[in-house]
Amino acid sequence: MEPRRRLPKVLCLHGSGTNIDIFQIQSRKLRGHLKDQFRFVFINAPFSSPPGPGVLPFFDSDDDFFAWIPQRRRSRKPLARRIDLGKEEKEANEGLKRALLEIGEYDEPFVGVMGFSQGAGMAASLLLLAQQARNRGETSYWSSLQFGALFNGTSDCLEWQAHRSSKQYEEDMIRIPTVQVHGLMDPWLNSGRMMLDRFFDRNSVRLIEFNGAHHLIPDEDGTRRLAEAIKEVSSGASKVKWWNTSVESKIRDDPIVTIEEIVFV
Repeated sequence: MEPRRRLPKVLCLHGSGTNIDIFQIQSRKLRGHLKDQFRFVFINAPFSSPPGPGVLPFFDSDDDFFAWIPQRRRSRKPLARRIDLGKEEKEANEGLKRALLEIGEYDEPFVGVMGFSQGAGMAASLLLLAQQARNRGETSYWSSLQFGALFNGTSDCLEWQAHRSSKQYEEDMIRIPTVQVHGLMDPWLNSGRMMLDRFFDRNSVRLIEFNGAHHLIPDEDGTRRLAEAIKEVSSGASKVKWWNTSVESKIRDDPIVTIEEIVFV
């Protein structure tokens, strides 16, 4: 009998003030549609954190919660507070490596990365490292990344790039294919849109927006369509669609809006 094929790995990064257990619950339906394509590896972020918005009372207050940036940095203007962003980025990446080593998942490369909220920002920072290595003809640990799936992202982790020039931003636009999901009632929607617009080549992004807040797409049909988009992007078969206008104006200007472009729930 032939040995069972080992599925390619996707790294899963939870949001701020949560943990792997919460992200496993959040992504359960989506992963059910992708279980034959990928193996999902979850790790906790390296910094302790108070519980995030909406976590209590649904989860035990005695649980441990984590974040991808330390509690000391909750300012929107870290440079003004003289925070060493380079040191912070190094601590986050070393913590990520340490977590993978602890569970025996560091040696085998990842083909994709999936993140929610602040975890989506951390995922974007890993995609940026992969893109920078490719641009320079170098090899890094994250060079194996072929796609990303970013849900309701926030740009906290990408403030680590604040020292870079406009030319460097342009040169290192992330061209690795991604599916990005935005909830139109998400309080952090502007942060997610800014992250997308500033760091990603628009031709590489499959954007899905839905009538929801700071959570994954909740209904079964929308989840299935999201899973199909991830399959297409990961295989390079996706016809990328993008727009940078509000849903209302999109519908007004083009009444035939396909589900490939937007999911309403």
